[in-house]
Amino acid sequence: MLHRPPATLALLAALGCLLAVSAAPVPAAATPVAPSPAAASAALAPASNELTAVLELAQSPASAARLTALAATRLHPPQARARQAAVASLRPAPSTRAAAEHFAANHGLRVVRADAWSVTVAAAPARLAAAFGSTLTMTVAHGHRYRHATTAPTVPATLRGAVVGVVGLDERPAMHRHTPLPGAPAGTQDGNSLRRAYGVPGSWRGAGVTVATFNLSGWDSSDLYAYARATGATAHLTEIPAPAVTPADVRTPVDGGDIEVALDAEALLATAPEAAQRAYFGDNSPGGVTALMDKVATDAEAHLFQVFSTSWGSCEKYTDRTGRAAYSRDVARMVAAGVTVFAASGDSGGYDCADRNNPGHDNTTPAVDFPASDANVVGVGGTTLPASAERGWGTAPDPMDVLSYQGDGSGGGFSAITLQPAFQQGLGLTGRRSVPDVASEADPSTGLAMFYQGGVTVVGGTSLASPTWAGFTAAALSATSRPTVGFGNVLPALYAHPSAFRDITAGTNHVVNAGRGYDQVTGLGVPRWSRVGPLLAGSPYLEVADYTRDKTMPVTVAVPVGTSVTAFRVGEGPAYADCTGLTAGGRPTQATLAATASGSPAQGRHTLSLDTLDNVGTCHVARENVTYDSIAPVARVTFGLVTGRDTWTRARWSATDATSPVRSYDVVVARRGTTADYTATGTVETRRTTARLVAGGTYLTTVRARDAAGNVGLPVQLSLTLPNDDRSLIATGRWQRRTLAWDFLGSDLRSGTRGSAATFRRTGRTFTVGVLTSRTAGWLDVYVDGVRTGYDLYEATGLVRKQLVVARFVRPGSHTVRLVVRGTHRAASAGSNVYLDFFTVVP
Repeated sequence: MLHRPPATLALLAALGCLLAVSAAPVPAAATPVAPSPAAASAALAPASNELTAVLELAQSPASAARLTALAATRLHPPQARARQAAVASLRPAPSTRAAAEHFAANHGLRVVRADAWSVTVAAAPARLAAAFGSTLTMTVAHGHRYRHATTAPTVPATLRGAVVGVVGLDERPAMHRHTPLPGAPAGTQDGNSLRRAYGVPGSWRGAGVTVATFNLSGWDSSDLYAYARATGATAHLTEIPAPAVTPADVRTPVDGGDIEVALDAEALLATAPEAAQRAYFGDNSPGGVTALMDKVATDAEAHLFQVFSTSWGSCEKYTDRTGRAAYSRDVARMVAAGVTVFAASGDSGGYDCADRNNPGHDNTTPAVDFPASDANVVGVGGTTLPASAERGWGTAPDPMDVLSYQGDGSGGGFSAITLQPAFQQGLGLTGRRSVPDVASEADPSTGLAMFYQGGVTVVGGTSLASPTWAGFTAAALSATSRPTVGFGNVLPALYAHPSAFRDITAGTNHVVNAGRGYDQVTGLGVPRWSRVGPLLAGSPYLEVADYTRDKTMPVTVAVPVGTSVTAFRVGEGPAYADCTGLTAGGRPTQATLAATASGSPAQGRHTLSLDTLDNVGTCHVARENVTYDSIAPVARVTFGLVTGRDTWTRARWSATDATSPVRSYDVVVARRGTTADYTATGTVETRRTTARLVAGGTYLTTVRARDAAGNVGLPVQLSLTLPNDDRSLIATGRWQRRTLAWDFLGSDLRSGTRGSAATFRRTGRTFTVGVLTSRTAGWLDVYVDGVRTGYDLYEATGLVRKQLVVARFVRPGSHTVRLVVRGTHRAASAGSNVYLDFFTVVP
């Protein structure tokens, strides 16, 4: 997660004066924190002089394969009861737990927690290490002392067949949060703006759905309730400490991780204000993470929540192998039970091992984040809003920040561990799992305005994108008839319907660039929730072009696998929830926009309604927006010169369109009388080009703008004559050339000697001379075809660059310009210097 410091007063006003209400105490009635189910086991937490280990119990090979298959299969509501029973039947045999507990008793290990899938034990460090074939050492890092095993704990021979792995004997942090960075916000989001950006219906609020979050730090929950009061929502929060975590630990921040916890909770409240939240808290160590995930998975099997989001992860390269396997098994348990799991893809771009909390880690080899790389997890990348020009989030390294590594941005790339899942086959990628799958707003400069430590701050990162997706998924689930039955694994459905996404084609994560179709910056793209929601809910939805120049347009009704549509009706006007008047067989292939009195639809947005009958007689209703735009954009273009040793120019172009955004430009830069020097058809983000052009040449830039509806504007042209620098002058007398990188064209001529001259002869109508004025400057005489004009170059304020128009003619002609140092100066001047920089001749 990335954050920006406190925002402006305008931001505070937009959030309902959040800062003012943050100072008020949170009433007891406003903090409905339910008693924690884990509170009863808090007394069993290991003492500070103990270490813990988690024994992962072994499934039969057949049960493990069945669990993998269930996790990869979409859960539909009628299957919920049967699925719950199926998952329960795949648990390890009771004898495996008995064997683990017997081993603990024989070796003096105390059982902290035991369930169907794992047994957590604790003991004095030396005793625990000896039980699992290791010894202990001490590491000092970041001001902390950590005990850990010299070699990974192993499964003793007496437990083989009953225990598949041992995780623990290690106090070092297992996962990282994404460290906040300072900077001024350029814009901020709230729940309403995110809804508008991604087309989430206002009626989707999350009622009846519960979302769980994974946290490795304590926090101050009063921030969430202050945010709720300011936004008019009600926070329904339950906090669940895992084994070995006391209720007091939930209130204690760990290494600044409290802002991560607050972001997840507030982002969920912004996107699903009526959903309940279950915040799980654990210790950031291999054993702590494993114990927490086991508790989370057990609650998922009991259907205590339907959506899960985590903003904590670790670079695959530095993830404990046994702990990673345990984590993946718990994810499979959750997804098989109907939970949809989201994870942030990371904030270090394509270099996920570049962890600011671990500067010694490899920051030059591309890598991805775990658990986003797990095949059952929806890995969420990041973008930069606004939606009119949304791009993949990537920020260049800050040269003043030695820990910026390769730069911040959306995590993505190929997994080094997980093979390519079936849903990603056909993308033209290698045989590895590719990350991310989807994306949404993550840029901290346009991120979420939230409460933290009693004040307002602006945050971003994929730690914002993951709970945003989780919240809107909960919101979509709440619109179904059975919101307590989760969607489960949605990845195959998402990849099978790429048209449900808005493709993001610009941006970079410093390893790859965003482009058409799937990419490793933004995945499939950002959601069109009017399509994604019905897709997940198993309902038909309407597909139309976003923009059109025609009064009629083709339409498509997309249907989930296993269903069919017998009839549908689409057009402007009201939708009929009971499909009144719709009979089987009606299948229009076009929709007509309502025409105004002039015979054409109104320019702008139109809402189409879809009534659909499926093959079992159920009526489905959906809406989709289309923008009618027959007005071409108006382009603008400007030229500017670039400082440096060589002559460069930079052309900038932009355009306005009142109805739909500008999508691309056709640009031609050509020297008069020659072929084009530069041509491009750029996207909306390509608004400038830098090209080496010939000094003294006259160039014509032609720009055409194209908008999203396909309208092409009239060509706009701008002519620029590039200057000749001082090296093109014929100099006589005593001159000194100064070569300066910061100067206009890289150098200038200086002389204080009377009679020193510089001459040029060109054909043109307008003759301009560039000079530098200063407190040490004197007089310059300019002779145009022998006719003299004097110029005073003294400037009291110091060095100033000026252009002197020394001659204008009605018609082009060949003329001689002679520049002569007069050698006198006014009383106020400290010298008689003349500085010549360039000259320009306009044909």
